[in-house]
Amino acid sequence: MRREAKLKPQANPHPVGARAEEPEGRPAALIQVPDSIRWIAKPERYSQARNELLEPVREALAELREASLSVLTSREREVLRLIAAGYSTKQIAAELDIAFKTAVTHRTRLMSKLDLHETASLTRYAIRHGQLPA
Repeated sequence: MRREAKLKPQANPHPVGARAEEPEGRPAALIQVPDSIRWIAKPERYSQARNELLEPVREALAELREASLSVLTSREREVLRLIAAGYSTKQIAAELDIAFKTAVTHRTRLMSKLDLHETASLTRYAIRHGQLPA
C-alpha cells in the first residue's frame, strides 16, 4: 500500500493585501499585481467604464432612430400606425385596400429602415414617436 505523507499547514508568507518587502530577484511591483487586478476587476469600475464608453453610442442610436421617422414613406407610417393598433398584416391589407404581398413588403421595408424586427419593438417605437392612430 501506498503511504500518504502528512503535510503540515504552513502560513502564507505573503497574505492577501499585505505589502511584503522585495524578495530576492522579485521586484515589489510583481507583488502588487494581484491588488491591481482586484482593483480593476471591481464591478463598479467596470460598469462605470462601460457606461462611459456606451453613452455616445446610445446617443447616436437615439438620434438615428429619431431621424429615421422622416425616412419612412407616408404609406409606411400608415402601416406603422396600424401595426401599433394591433392589426395583422392581412387586416392591414384589407384596411388600406392593398394586396397582402404589398402589405408584407411595406412591413418588411419599415422594419428594415427602423432596424426593428419584432412587432413589439415597432409598437414601442410608434408609441414613443406619437404614431398611434387617433
